[in-house]
Amino acid sequence: MDDHILIRPYFGRRSTEIRPASRQRQVFSVRNLVVHIDEMNKLTLDVSGIVRSLADALAFLLWEARVDGNGVEFVLAPRRSVEYHNSNYHSSRPLAAPYQKNMIEDYTLWMFNFNMCEKLSMDKKGVKHAVACLLRNDPYFPRPGKQHAEDRLLWCMFRDQFLGESERLLSRETQALQALPHYFVHFLVEEAEGEGSQLTQ
Repeated sequence: MDDHILIRPYFGRRSTEIRPASRQRQVFSVRNLVVHIDEMNKLTLDVSGIVRSLADALAFLLWEARVDGNGVEFVLAPRRSVEYHNSNYHSSRPLAAPYQKNMIEDYTLWMFNFNMCEKLSMDKKGVKHAVACLLRNDPYFPRPGKQHAEDRLLWCMFRDQFLGESERLLSRETQALQALPHYFVHFLVEEAEGEGSQLTQ
């Protein structure tokens, strides 16, 4: 049964933030199981490990693949092994290391659905566009400006990991390109604060 469970980790929203009417319209399926941050804690998932993996994935998308990340999805799913065969070499290895043992063991983060992605222009305009893509996507990533203390901690963890991995990926690029991850964080905070102020009006 576990081999068929796909968990969508939502770090940008808590289950208590879902309106009752919206919750009633949701169809339960283990092939599309949404788990919010408060629910991850109940499942004793490796929250910090998943957040760091999400940060690394976002940095890779933006600065290595250089796409805007529009519509990209993330799931926690069982590991798979890749077989390599040729006349001199054969091995089997997991695509990624599993998270620490918990109620759902040997799960790892997968990224898919790139059909809506477009090439990212490596400038401030492109970075603003990538921020807009992140905010209109499902809330996989931690968001700045949240009220809950754990949410703020996870945002800081995500931000620091994203900036560190971005610095590594862009270490041989120009100073102008190396500054883009900081602009990304700045624009994301700015937009998230704007969303928060609209919700409270």
